[in-house]
Amino acid sequence: MSGFKAGPVFDISQTDGDAYEPPAAAPLAAEAIRDVLVNQYRDQHHEDPEQAGGFDFTREAPDNAVRILLYGHAWRRITEADAPLPGQHAAEVASAAHVAALILGITPGPAVMPPLAGIITDGKKPSVHESAGRATETGRAIARDVRAAAEQRRELAVIG
Repeated sequence: MSGFKAGPVFDISQTDGDAYEPPAAAPLAAEAIRDVLVNQYRDQHHEDPEQAGGFDFTREAPDNAVRILLYGHAWRRITEADAPLPGQHAAEVASAAHVAALILGITPGPAVMPPLAGIITDGKKPSVHESAGRATETGRAIARDVRAAAEQRRELAVIG
């Protein structure tokens, strides 16, 4: 027995009207991101990042302040136990900060490849896979938390 099965074909390009563009999230100003990151640092780590790091973030260019703060947040989220090889922790932290900056629309600092590419893993996933995944997920989590806090601040400002 032979045969075929056909289903309806729908091509959106054959319809009239403008292409649908999903609404983009309103971009956050670097100053707003900076303020959120400073407040999160104080709330989550019970430290003042300006005293801990020796920076006056209001005197830094907002983009620079955000990059420094993203690095600090990533440093706190990725433990050295998860990244035990020499240089791995710093590389993962820089990569996570880079990912978060890209998501938040800030020009990122340098991304550093974790020094794991030459490690033999006996057929398992290479260590760099875990490292890259951890850096990416950490960066996404930081950006998600910042965006949620900024949206909440924006809503509170509207309510007055």
